[in-house]
Amino acid sequence: MGERSGTSVATTGAVIKFDDRKLRLIVARAPDLVESVVNKTGFDIVRLAQNRVPVDTGATKNSIRSRTISRFTRRIGPTTLYAIFLEFGTLRMVARPFMVPALEGVRQPFLNALGAIYRRFQ
Repeated sequence: MGERSGTSVATTGAVIKFDDRKLRLIVARAPDLVESVVNKTGFDIVRLAQNRVPVDTGATKNSIRSRTISRFTRRIGPTTLYAIFLEFGTLRMVARPFMVPALEGVRQPFLNALGAIYRRFQ
């Protein structure tokens, strides 16, 4: 059996997987549309995470950002040192995840948008 090639988009503990042959096709034929989907998805993840994060001082909420790594890559997350403890918990603190649920909240719309571009340009 042949292996399928694939690409993953990952965040703290959650991953969106898809066939990279289709992705390469739409990036080649409609790079501006793909970039638009990536930008919108990044901002949607930030918005959802900011709405979910537990707030004491607001520092973690205010630190959640989408940073551009390359045209089709964004690094999204908080910059406070203790955010990981909020997300995953500790021995003495229950987890209060906000980044993984934010990613899960945009998974299907992201895949639907890429699928629509693929169908338009295949």
